[in-house]
Amino acid sequence: MLASTARLRGRTAWAYVDVLHTDIVRVWNFPDPHRYLDSKEFKTLIVNVVDKIDVGSVAKRDRTM
Repeated sequence: MLASTARLRGRTAWAYVDVLHTDIVRVWNFPDPHRYLDSKEFKTLIVNVVDKIDVGSVAKRDRTM
């Protein structure tokens, strides 16, 4: 869904997901002394879980906002 609605400007969708994930972990201040939430394995797991969610139809980006 992210790739279909955002103008990626030469970056991969994974780069945007990585930034969003990092921001969420930092802003919400999850206690993570071993930095498991920053691991590639955890991020991949989350992306795979979210990818399986059926969100229905995606808004047309030229009509949104």
